[in-house]
Amino acid sequence: ESVSVHESEAYVIGACFWHQDAISEVVDLLKPEHFHDHRNANAWKAMLAIYSRGETIDVATVVVTLKAMYLLGGEAMGTVAYRLSRMESASCGKRNLLFHGLLIAQAWMNREAVMIGAEAMTMGADHNEDGFDIAERITRRVEQAMGEMAPRRSEKYARLEEEELRRMDAPKKEMHSTGFATLDKAIGGYHRGDLVIVAARPGMGKSSFATSSVIRSSQMEHPTGLFSLELNAPKMQARLFSRLSGVPLARIVRDELTAEQIAKRHESLSEAAKLPLWIRYDTGITVEAIRAEATRMVRQNKIGCIVIDQLNWIKPVKSGNRDAEVGSI
Repeated sequence: ESVSVHESEAYVIGACFWHQDAISEVVDLLKPEHFHDHRNANAWKAMLAIYSRGETIDVATVVVTLKAMYLLGGEAMGTVAYRLSRMESASCGKRNLLFHGLLIAQAWMNREAVMIGAEAMTMGADHNEDGFDIAERITRRVEQAMGEMAPRRSEKYARLEEEELRRMDAPKKEMHSTGFATLDKAIGGYHRGDLVIVAARPGMGKSSFATSSVIRSSQMEHPTGLFSLELNAPKMQARLFSRLSGVPLARIVRDELTAEQIAKRHESLSEAAKLPLWIRYDTGITVEAIRAEATRMVRQNKIGCIVIDQLNWIKPVKSGNRDAEVGSI
């Protein structure tokens, strides 16, 4: 027999009146905005506040909390108490609580999908919008919504160990080299999903490290992306050529190449064409622009590793607080 979302909302709220520990079953699943009826959303907000204080959840405490939080919405306290007491009598019982909580979450996801689709249509109709940027923003909205519907729960150690054993027995993937053999041995190279920050004082070789990383990665036929924000094209290209050819960087920068070295650079172009390396030169780029370009790199060229040189040249959202700006990046 089908159950409406309004019935599920009443069942969940009522169950939390009947069983004081019932709310712990769905507290990490349901948020006030997931409830379709705004009155139920307000009631859930009050119940969460009571739960966080460690107090008893019942009709009386919820009504008092609603009043204290200015969430009665113009209704008399008696009217709200009567409506909540009817939910209490319609309780689904603790056994079915998670089932009805999932129904509420599913209904919210359906509404969210409609809103995201409408937003995508509106942005798509605006010819001034970047199509890839639209796709990335919509994807992020969908992932965020799905993440809210997948709360983590404790799992038995043995089952988790089985997953690790399956992972260990699976064919090993070639590591994504850092460009330094000793460092690869220490940390096992770069791993998919990692955020690696290389920090050092000015002039200590951060850009040289980035150069070695992207060259080695691309030489291992790993599609690699580089955002060169500090060094312009002539300077970074000089570093890359020096790393590939062994020609001293100082001679390249000072334009003191011999005829043989110049010929070597011309000849190396055919080898450079084989490297799966894509570079964007830009100064003062925003995080949103990096995200959009990275999305294009991954979509068009199957990029597996992206190196950004360096953080100081990313343009943050101005807040007047440098720590907050770095945190947003």
